[in-house]
Amino acid sequence: MIIRNLYQFGELVTNNILHGYKLNQLTDLIKSYNNEDWQTYIDKYDIDKIVVYQNFVIQIILMRWNKDQMTKINKYSSYGTIMKVLDGSMIEEVYKLDAKDNLQFEESKDLLLNNCSGKNQYQYVKYICNDDEAITLHIMSINDEIGKSLNI
Repeated sequence: MIIRNLYQFGELVTNNILHGYKLNQLTDLIKSYNNEDWQTYIDKYDIDKIVVYQNFVIQIILMRWNKDQMTKINKYSSYGTIMKVLDGSMIEEVYKLDAKDNLQFEESKDLLLNNCSGKNQYQYVKYICNDDEAITLHIMSINDEIGKSLNI
């Protein structure tokens, strides 16, 4: 199936969730969204974060990341989040809280869109959530001059 725009994409994700699928079971669907209609939102609104689709089930946010921009350390959602890098590359630093609530660095991951040249040769889609055993925290930052991501 060809996904023509973000609205259709949002409807497909919503319908799958309403039919019992969990967000982490939809990574192939999210990878299949390759349209570039998201660029019209970046061009039209010239802001760093915009909700491009929302209903009572999901919210899809388009984010533009500028050079040296990073999030504050934040907790993974208990429902989970899927992040798809649309342009550029990002870094995720992962931390865990130990039994005494001390912050422990766990790993750093490069989240890449392109592996050599050309768009959509390699797509990074990450499902992020907390498990029952540990609280996971992370910091997201840009690894390029500018990057874009889709967050559900």
